[in-house]
Amino acid sequence: MPPQKKPPVPSPSPPDGLPEDVETGARITLRDIAREMKVTAMTVSLALRDNPRVSKALREDIQQKAREMGYRSDPMLSALSSLRHRKKQRPIQATLAWINSWRPPEKLRQYLEFDLYWQGAVQAAEKLGYRVEEFIVADDVSLKKLEKIFRARNIYGVLLPPQPLGSINWTIVPWDSLHTVRFGYGNYQLPDFHMVTSDQNANAVLAFSEVQRKGYRRIGFVGGKSNRRLFLSGFLQAQIAVPPSERVQPLLYETASPSVIDLVAWCKKERPDAILSDAPEVADLLAQIGLKIPDDVAVATFSTLDGHVNAGIYQNSREIGRIAIFLLHSLILDNARGIPTLPRKVAIPGTWVDGSSLPERA
Repeated sequence: MPPQKKPPVPSPSPPDGLPEDVETGARITLRDIAREMKVTAMTVSLALRDNPRVSKALREDIQQKAREMGYRSDPMLSALSSLRHRKKQRPIQATLAWINSWRPPEKLRQYLEFDLYWQGAVQAAEKLGYRVEEFIVADDVSLKKLEKIFRARNIYGVLLPPQPLGSINWTIVPWDSLHTVRFGYGNYQLPDFHMVTSDQNANAVLAFSEVQRKGYRRIGFVGGKSNRRLFLSGFLQAQIAVPPSERVQPLLYETASPSVIDLVAWCKKERPDAILSDAPEVADLLAQIGLKIPDDVAVATFSTLDGHVNAGIYQNSREIGRIAIFLLHSLILDNARGIPTLPRKVAIPGTWVDGSSLPERA
């Protein structure tokens, strides 16, 4: 009896996300698509990233061919390629614009939080081969001139740090041609771009719990009445867990800072033993009404850099600046321009810092 032939052993399937050619079993590559389309692999790579250096018609043809052939990018190869590029000394490839409409302009970075945004952004940009350059605008006229400068210098990446309230009409900028990332919730006069900010809600919850841990029981909140800041929501969220007898009604104000009269009345009525605040003026106002920190009332701030007391939240603003660059870089790679229909909001958590303005309570 003749020996029976063993059935053929099926070849192993490729890993998930790496489709094979039906006939050869090989993974589809950029070069395969390039041969089919009679273009270079670089052209295919640019087209699949929707880069405008390739004409729209050719981009669409290449993308269609890639779908037909079942091409999928290999995330591991992409990661290795990215690592190789990072290890090389990256030459400056392009300029990113940092727009400043403060008067005087140096006032922006006199806020230490905002200065760390700048420092973090500059450091991260250099690693990726960018240069961050500051552009000063004072009015609508200078803003229109800036748009012409961007076109002439081929600048397409924009960072928008917190801007002051003013008369500048930000809608006159043709944002559709730009990749844009903004900082912070407070830029409400700007379009709703992708954003990187401090996690104000989580920072308030963290601060409340740390003040409790120090032994304080009547924890109050002094802050602006604005939906552009989320410290209050975090405070109220944390306050739910305490007994009703220990809950303190927040002191909210609509002006630039709380009034002395309102602060006096609030302190007499609510009797806080500790105050959380996003208003740097609170320490000076308490001194005006004769309350000593921390003997009469302890105080913690949501910005240990700009809050005029030394206990509270360190916002990790340098990291906020770094992440803004990485987000902007991803928009450039994805050719995502203009005002997004689904803006990303990246919130960076802060860190608690002990200080003499809020000592351990016996």
